[in-house]
Amino acid sequence: MLLLPGKSILYLWPVCARFLPLRPAYKIDSYFYYVMEKIVCHIKERSFIARLAARRMNSEQLAMVIGKTIHLHGVTRKEFLRHPWWVRHEVCHIMQYQELGLLPFLWRYLWECKKVGYYANRFEVAARAAEKNATITNRVIFS
Repeated sequence: MLLLPGKSILYLWPVCARFLPLRPAYKIDSYFYYVMEKIVCHIKERSFIARLAARRMNSEQLAMVIGKTIHLHGVTRKEFLRHPWWVRHEVCHIMQYQELGLLPFLWRYLWECKKVGYYANRFEVAARAAEKNATITNRVIFS
């Protein structure tokens, strides 16, 4: 297995593959791996933006991503990190931001919500699928 300093190795088709930037592939024992850089993301507790979103969605607890920051409302960092499925969901959104960029992602996300609704939004569908993928958090470092 190929390991490079500061890099992590992921399989060719992670759950959010269509949202991840493509990197050069290395062939090892007939399996393809992508070498990807680690993503440093931040967690902001008691976020005003998350509070506004929680009000809009009638939710007591909410986590939302903007860029590389996970904004929390009604939940502490420690409680959030105790739920791996929730962390994976938000990490998938971080990867979607990585590929599309801040404004293009926000525009497409909001357009999808308007067009097909929150639940059928393709970004949310991919993030819900990522909740079951334990490897998705391998390339994220929480600061």
